[in-house]
Amino acid sequence: MQMTPADEALQEYSTEELCTLIANRYHSSITQACNFLQEHVLHNTYILSLPDTNVELAHVLFIKMQDELKHLFLKESGILFPCIRKHFSGSDACNAPRCTKYSVITTITEQHLQILSLFNRIKRLLLIDDMLYISNVSLKACRDHFMALETDMRQWMYIEQTLLFPWLQSMYCITALK
Repeated sequence: MQMTPADEALQEYSTEELCTLIANRYHSSITQACNFLQEHVLHNTYILSLPDTNVELAHVLFIKMQDELKHLFLKESGILFPCIRKHFSGSDACNAPRCTKYSVITTITEQHLQILSLFNRIKRLLLIDDMLYISNVSLKACRDHFMALETDMRQWMYIEQTLLFPWLQSMYCITALK
């Protein structure tokens, strides 16, 4: 697989810079997008013209997804990223602290999958993928916000799973600490 220019640019980031990028760019934009969609779209169900059961279930799933994101963001920005900054600033010893053990990274990766699963269920319930060729401005805005949220979530997960976590595993022998 050939790397894109964006992938190559990300390769230049240090682990500390990746942590800062994830927290400042992705955590904040995903949180803002979720808040907007929660307030605007799910409270203005007339925009979607869907059965009440679809909207109610999507609303419950959306709250669960936001809760999962909030807890994961707190875990990353409050525990994982400070730990990375503290313990891995230039050292290359095979001495990983507990916060970066294999089980922690695996748990975060599993949470990524759970969040994407919830998001995909919400999209199906709200028929977001069926809105590709619509002319209604409100529906277009709804679809565009969902697509932007999905893009940000996938980019955040991609950066962690392909750059940050493999670096931790290779640099500090985390896989040996299963």
